[in-house]
Amino acid sequence: MSWPGEERRSDIRKPATGAVTLSFADPLPVTVSGQLRDISAGGFRAAHECPAIRTGMKIDFVHVAASGKARVAWNRVTGKAIETGFVLYGTPVPERVAQSARTEQARDRPLPAANGARDKRKPAATGGAGRHS
Repeated sequence: MSWPGEERRSDIRKPATGAVTLSFADPLPVTVSGQLRDISAGGFRAAHECPAIRTGMKIDFVHVAASGKARVAWNRVTGKAIETGFVLYGTPVPERVAQSARTEQARDRPLPAANGARDKRKPAATGGAGRHS
């Protein structure tokens, strides 16, 4: 379907696939899973099934190329399927950097040790009588 108006995008769009997670408060926190359709330096397009996502909303997102904040620019509804165009704002973080930061935070966070349970991140001490391959 072509748009009869003037093209206003300044960035080249590239087809993309993969999962996208969208989060927003409406007024309670909502998390929506969707599929990435294309990306550009200034935004992305995703398919999902959440009619609560409205034009102008600000959302947090995570997809294969980046994570950050975006504003809903438009929605196209066809049956249950909804496609939404998002414009980035703030500074999006490339996903490999965001994933590395989440891994670092998880590794540095102490695990609760209740009832004498040991920290599962450390290997158990084995005596010389363990089974070896």
